[in-house]
Amino acid sequence: MVAVPINAKRHPREVAFILDNSGAAVVFVTEDMARMASEALALGTAKPRIVEIGSAEHRGLEKTEGIAPSRMSRSPIAPGSSTPAAPPASRRARC
Repeated sequence: MVAVPINAKRHPREVAFILDNSGAAVVFVTEDMARMASEALALGTAKPRIVEIGSAEHRGLEKTEGIAPSRMSRSPIAPGSSTPAAPPASRRARC
């Protein structure tokens, strides 16, 4: 699974383009973004499943598929700091 974050300020046409080209099978949205996601799907050719965060469908996925916010990976915070720790050398971008 690969997460493709989409800026909430994008126009539905732009979101439709991203969904059409990302190969997304599922789109997780907050309640306030569900309408925009539906508009984007109507404009594009991709028809991924829209799952609203906190909905009964989302809670069911948390139980059956192991999808839960507490399990999502985040950058660890360095001890004594408010900024994320640097990634291990093996994951740093090489230029």
